[in-house]
Amino acid sequence: MKLLIVDDEIEILHMLERVFSFEGYNITITTRPLEALDMMKTELFDLVLADIQMPEMNGFELVKELKKLNPLAGVILMTENSSLSELIEYLSPGAVGYFTKPFANLNLLVETINEARKQINQRQFDASNESGT
Repeated sequence: MKLLIVDDEIEILHMLERVFSFEGYNITITTRPLEALDMMKTELFDLVLADIQMPEMNGFELVKELKKLNPLAGVILMTENSSLSELIEYLSPGAVGYFTKPFANLNLLVETINEARKQINQRQFDASNESGT
């Protein structure tokens, strides 16, 4: 399962890369949302873990664009200080969940990503059966 992690904080990127590599994910990381979009044009990621507040583009815009490129991708957002109303706004375009940083419970993040992986596998299976492939 391919996981793209997008965060402008390099320390968080490397920590998440280690954690999810250990969990068996094929990890790609970037600090730049625009680079993430370019990557999604050539490679379909199953899951995207993205920060909400980044310099080039906010998480809301990133999720919208990612969903255009791959509607079946699961997106989980991370934030340090967004209000509940902002989080609801970000979840509406297709994100499946969110986490606040610093992570109070990294195991919960891993469990959430693993659960999203199961849901995405099921959606991809259903989509391939509907198309007859």
